[in-house]
Amino acid sequence: MLRKCVLILTACGFIAGAASPAVANFHLMQIEQVIGGVNGDVTAQAVQLRMRAPGECVVSLSKLWVRDAAGLNPVLLIDFAANVAGCATGDRVLIASPNFTSLLDNTISPDFILTNLIPESYLAAGTMTFEDNTGNNVYWRLSWGGKGYTGDTTGSMFNDDDGDYGPPFDGPLPADSLQALQFQGSANASSTTNQDDYALTKGASIWTNNADESGTLVETNITPPDEFNAFRGFLNSGTLDDVLASDDIDLCHDLGITIFPSEAPITLDFDGTLPTDSPASLDVTFESSANTPGLELTISMWNYNSNSWQVIGTAAQGFNVDVVRTFAGNPADHVEAGSGNVRTRYEVRQAGIIFQFPWTDCIDQVFWTHN
Repeated sequence: MLRKCVLILTACGFIAGAASPAVANFHLMQIEQVIGGVNGDVTAQAVQLRMRAPGECVVSLSKLWVRDAAGLNPVLLIDFAANVAGCATGDRVLIASPNFTSLLDNTISPDFILTNLIPESYLAAGTMTFEDNTGNNVYWRLSWGGKGYTGDTTGSMFNDDDGDYGPPFDGPLPADSLQALQFQGSANASSTTNQDDYALTKGASIWTNNADESGTLVETNITPPDEFNAFRGFLNSGTLDDVLASDDIDLCHDLGITIFPSEAPITLDFDGTLPTDSPASLDVTFESSANTPGLELTISMWNYNSNSWQVIGTAAQGFNVDVVRTFAGNPADHVEAGSGNVRTRYEVRQAGIIFQFPWTDCIDQVFWTHN
């Protein structure tokens, strides 16, 4: 009997030992740095995680959430679908909006793209949590807004000795400059309180991906359109003013009449004037969606050298949820010498099975960024 008990205990010990690395593969993680917007552009957001110990790279077992000032109404920022290669203490995981890294002095690739943005209404006060996939364990919590945040501040004691990450950082999540909210401790440090642990970066924030590639946010000029023309499509609602800000007040068009299959039933041309005719870089960003799946978005820019439209990118159009997409142009071709004029064509066409006909496409914001 004694021999049997020893065997059972040994087996149980082996099972427990085999299970523990799965937990230890992602839970020792800091929310190191967060930015809710860049110079007022709240579509440019990023979160940087940092590993407190080696081997914490199995992030596919985790999710990142944000909640409002009462700790309610959760928004899933990302459900990590893959792991990362870098697993050393201090290695980082960069999650960013599609247009964020184009604002860095060194255009690096984020490790993941945010599925949803931090809502603008959450920037004054809110909380962000790094959790396991079950939602039963909050492994790190960052709350901000001082007394304006009234929600939960607790989490796992893996990363905070008493399991209380509060009180919150006494200020909003930064969105109006190049600064980010940054954890001040070392890579292996645990949490004490968000109020004591976090501060704004002293200058422009620096961002690093898992491959240890870094870039610093730089001042970027943003130019909105000053004119648009519906080449194809019928106005449903809105005006040019409705694409100047990300505010869920949209410019919407119903599909127009086409003659040839290659023509897009919604074709809109946006014109603007940059303050320079020789920028070092040029991107165009659209935030838009449609009321059916099965549509494709094509973005072109006018080539002033060839006097023709040049496709710079395509993507599946968002369905009922605005999606932010940034496409890179070539300043040498797409900015008119002497005037700084730019022209961008926005086309939407059917590319798969649709649920509604006729369908409607809506744009919330359009702008060019340039350095």
